[in-house]
Amino acid sequence: MSCGSEFETSSCICDTLLAIAEAQDLVKPDEETLGKGCERAINELNNGKLFGGYKYNTIPIMLTVFNTGNLFEGHGATKKKDKCCFVESKIFRIDNVDSDSCCATLELLKKKDHFPKDKDSDDHHYEDHKEDHCFKELEGTDAYITVDLRMFGAVTCLCPVAIHHDCK
Repeated sequence: MSCGSEFETSSCICDTLLAIAEAQDLVKPDEETLGKGCERAINELNNGKLFGGYKYNTIPIMLTVFNTGNLFEGHGATKKKDKCCFVESKIFRIDNVDSDSCCATLELLKKKDHFPKDKDSDDHHYEDHKEDHCFKELEGTDAYITVDLRMFGAVTCLCPVAIHHDCK
């Protein structure tokens, strides 16, 4: 799983996100031992039960921009109560990964009850998550972006969670 082992593509970021996407699609128990980093999060996802038969359905990720070393912040839009809302986040759920192009569709995630009120609101940034150092629940925003995974130098896997889409 780590960089340098069994590439499906020419990018370890792309391969890691492919593995996470496949695990999220399957979400089934597995007897494999826990690993480190993203491998551990994938195994925790596979071994958990409870939410719809499984405890977790998502491995949230953060991406580091290759040439700057900064955390990537995605910007998207979604509808909430017939209004178009602007969404920013540094935490994502992998929707799908194209192994041929190494592009991925990511959903922007929010800390529960921190959905943006409008496009000028500043209470929905990653810094909210960072100040807490921990979060109990994330929720989907239905705001999606497509990214070229070759632009990232690192992926950080957060602990598996159950994502709910309560923002509508």
